[in-house]
Amino acid sequence: MSDPAAAPVGRGWLERERSALATDRILDAAARAFGELGVASTRIEDVAEQARCSRGTVYRYFKNRDELRLAYMHREASRLHARLRERNAGSESPGEAIVQGMVFALAEVRANPALSLWFEPEAQGTTQLLAGGSAPLVQMAVRFLDSLLEPAALQGRLRTDMDRADVAEWLMRAMLSMLGVPGPHTRTAAQEAAYLRAFVLPSVLNER
Repeated sequence: MSDPAAAPVGRGWLERERSALATDRILDAAARAFGELGVASTRIEDVAEQARCSRGTVYRYFKNRDELRLAYMHREASRLHARLRERNAGSESPGEAIVQGMVFALAEVRANPALSLWFEPEAQGTTQLLAGGSAPLVQMAVRFLDSLLEPAALQGRLRTDMDRADVAEWLMRAMLSMLGVPGPHTRTAAQEAAYLRAFVLPSVLNER
């Protein structure tokens, strides 16, 4: 005889799985809408059209456009964070770990339309507003950058007159600036690494 208490648990698990699948489908549709119409111009109606569902279905999972945008940013940032952590498992010197980790992160964002479109001029106001109101999103970026600083801290290379969390936050702000404010010319990855070695490392590492 089956346990009657087990049925609700099973239905709850299935419902959560269906909800996760529906959420992903809507966010995939949002990615297509953002790519076609731009982040700032995309409406809930546009996302519903891409997902081939009703506006009401989208509103069932996201109460408004900002919540949908924020969920999209969280998902893409989480995916990027996973790739960055995998890449950062290498054994560069502490200084190179910082430089190459930042170069890799910048390249990943620029090469991925799902991320780079958020740094287009028309979307930057939206991006800053959502990121500024999302502590988890900022914390995720800071955690990654802090992981780049850890080897230097363990070897006593990190400046002791600076709080490590503040350094990670500063690196995050520097990267956002590099993504959102184009320089006077385009740099290759090697040139960008040299640029970061010249200006970033002296500001965060002890001289040796």
